[in-house]
Amino acid sequence: MSQSKKCSIYFEINEKVRKARSKWMYRLIKESEGQIYCLSKHLMQMSQSAKELGNRFVEKDDPKLAEECFNESVEWEAIFFILNDFDKEEQKLSTPKKKFSDMFKLTNKKEAQEKDV
Repeated sequence: MSQSKKCSIYFEINEKVRKARSKWMYRLIKESEGQIYCLSKHLMQMSQSAKELGNRFVEKDDPKLAEECFNESVEWEAIFFILNDFDKEEQKLSTPKKKFSDMFKLTNKKEAQEKDV
């Protein structure tokens, strides 16, 4: 596949991803223009990236780094919800008050594999 074909495929996928993200972000964020929207978008992206990294560290049997990633993910998500006033009574959503490690106990890779067998 030529480089120009790869670029056009990338741009096509990127455009679809951006449209899908915008569709859901506009439903979630009250102020859909300006700095609040932009910051909210970055906070959600950072949260999701941290979750993905945490999953990779779990796969690599490194629960300490996984826990650090998951905790940061929860913190970025909490900032997102605070910024967008999701802790108001009428919306019935609140920000996380516990760290990820308090909510879930990480098991090492061997324990998880033994349970699957």
